[in-house]
This record gives sequence, structure tokens and C-alpha cells, in this order.
Amino acid sequence: MESRRLCAYNQTRECFLGLEVSAADLPFSELKSLFRKLSLKSGEGLWMMPSRGMPETDMGAPLDLIYLDEDCQVIEVVESFPTFRVSP
Repeated sequence: MESRRLCAYNQTRECFLGLEVSAADLPFSELKSLFRKLSLKSGEGLWMMPSRGMPETDMGAPLDLIYLDEDCQVIEVVESFPTFRVSP
């Protein structure tokens, strides 16, 4: 798995979304085990490039999802996504 740390910044609102965002390119089959182990703290995030959707998981907390286009422009935001459902 290729992984690197990035920060996510909202230029429109001039604020950081996350200072420790891990970028990763993973096959869908590995995402479920990754989400089981994931415990994000404030300021942390996971940038899945390219997005392959969200697997059903048993994470204890909902997630905020931000969908970007190829120019890194936000195309959709989902707040408090329940982790027991499959994303679009």
C-alpha cells in the first residue's frame, strides 16, 4: 500500500479540514480490513485515490465523506455517514 501524509484545506472557507490525512491507493478487497483497524483522531483523515466506494464495516463512529473530482474540487459532502451502509 502506498501511503503518504497530506493536509486538506478548504480554499473557499479558508480553513483546514485535516492536518494528517493519509493518501492511499488500495483495492476494494483491502478496504474492509483497513476500516476495521481505523481509529481516526481529530485532524486525521483518509484520502482514497481513486475512490472505490465504502465497504460495509462495523466502525463505532460515523464518518464525514468528501467526494472530489479530478481537479480536487468538492462535488459532494456527506456528514455523519453511517458506517453500516454502502456509499454511492
